[in-house]
Amino acid sequence: MDYTALPDSYNKETDYPYLSCSTTSNMFSVAQTEQGIYFVGGDFLYFLDTQTKKAVIVCDRPDCRHDQETDPELLAQCNGYLGSDVLPFVQLYEDALYTITIDMEEMDPMNPLSSFERRVLTKISKDGVNREQICPIRVGSSSTENLLIHRGYVYYDVYKADSKVELYRVPLDKSDTEPELFFSKIGYSIDVFAYGSHVYVGLLLPPEDDVFCGELYDCSLVTGETVLIGEDIVVDGFWKDQLLIRSNAYNIVDYSKVSYQLLNRKTYECTPFLSLSAPQKDFGIGSDLDEQYFYERTIPLYGTQAYEQAQQQAQEKYGTPEALNDYYPSTLTVRDQDQNALQTIDTSFLSNGFAFVPGFGEYGLIWDLKRATEQACFIYLLDKNNAFSITPVLTYACEW
Repeated sequence: MDYTALPDSYNKETDYPYLSCSTTSNMFSVAQTEQGIYFVGGDFLYFLDTQTKKAVIVCDRPDCRHDQETDPELLAQCNGYLGSDVLPFVQLYEDALYTITIDMEEMDPMNPLSSFERRVLTKISKDGVNREQICPIRVGSSSTENLLIHRGYVYYDVYKADSKVELYRVPLDKSDTEPELFFSKIGYSIDVFAYGSHVYVGLLLPPEDDVFCGELYDCSLVTGETVLIGEDIVVDGFWKDQLLIRSNAYNIVDYSKVSYQLLNRKTYECTPFLSLSAPQKDFGIGSDLDEQYFYERTIPLYGTQAYEQAQQQAQEKYGTPEALNDYYPSTLTVRDQDQNALQTIDTSFLSNGFAFVPGFGEYGLIWDLKRATEQACFIYLLDKNNAFSITPVLTYACEW
């Protein structure tokens, strides 16, 4: 397929499904179908039936014990087993699932970093029976922070010791070729988004005197040009074919000056969209593909009276103020396309770093890791047609 001939708009079959990824990172992503949602839970690939709200490991072998198996050789035979230290990434692309597995044949049991060095992008049929290794995701001893498939290529980032961040890509139909260096800059980290004929890269620069600054780049897949759009901008998604951005996003003193704007992808002109209200801090918002809703998360600012009260409550209940990270006073506000608040959901039962996937259609997904109190991961289903109810669907142990 000639991907350059596709229009500069979202194409479901070939494009990065930005609403199936977390609002804070494309690393946690799900694959949505009309029947349900595929996601990675621990070392396994799961399928969640959105009607029954039941999650099962993608393996139909009647003799398989799945996550109850203790024999490593038998465990590796489970169709849903991906390997230890995999990434919570799965993407539906051209009617097949792509996720990360561990190349067990090359594993070195004496090297604790070997699983990072043996991650492989793998194509899996939706029933889990057929697998095909596509290409290694080589990041050395570090973990990649961005991973996505868009218009025939897989993109992933690598962090170098010299404060350089690099974005590579590999063609899926010629996966045995050397990875192509797509983007390289001196920086602290990057966030990668793809839409239409463009890949957008948000670069966080190394701090100077504890002052951060960021840059936003537009990489054209048609012309090959890379353009600096601007500074002090954070991308939070897309809305009506435009970039949804946060301005005044770094070194924030007054959160009332943080605002959301729509950035025209052709002219780079900005128009006001939404202003936040102090004294709350926004942690990113996500929108639906059909632009019915968008979601705003707010938490009390560090150092405020509300924050100090929450920290004291965590100390009294769990014996440590660090428990506040696991049970953080926060809300998720659902707004319509005119920005009217439809419903505010209490999300204080979630940690301060939960991953929220807005999702296509009727359902979204929440992934939550509680380190300080329970050392477990929790998966929740958000049902938009049932008053935005949140239902737990899976819990699994997680020590990291």
